Amino acid sequence: MPGDSVRFITKFEDFADNMVPYMYHCHVLHHEDDGMMGSFTVIDTSLKSDIHFFDGNEFVVYPNPVHDFIKLKIEDREIKPSLIITNIVGEIVKRYESISNNETIDLSQIVEGVYFIQLQYNNQFYTKKICKQ
Repeated sequence: MPGDSVRFITKFEDFADNMVPYMYHCHVLHHEDDGMMGSFTVIDTSLKSDIHFFDGNEFVVYPNPVHDFIKLKIEDREIKPSLIITNIVGEIVKRYESISNNETIDLSQIVEGVYFIQLQYNNQFYTKKICKQ
């Protein structure tokens, strides 16, 4: 029902990659369009790690939906994180080794669809979904 949450528990014994996300979604298309779709990364917790995740307020992507250009507002203006944009099946469509606060990103050459933006800085990761129209 609307507003409900679901806990998904599984074991990933042979694959962990903190850069390539797994996708989850509902097979009912209008559910998928209404947000029942997302991504997550699998991190190998058997190794000692200092990986921390952003709390969700570390960066903002606007406008969303996007036509040709987006901007990133990064809370900590001193950092210059790397940025990866992936399509719905996890293929990388753009990659930046370093990106600045309020930098404009040109998406005019990619086709319409749903994409994921992942920022990485000092082993911290955060992913946001955007819609290219």
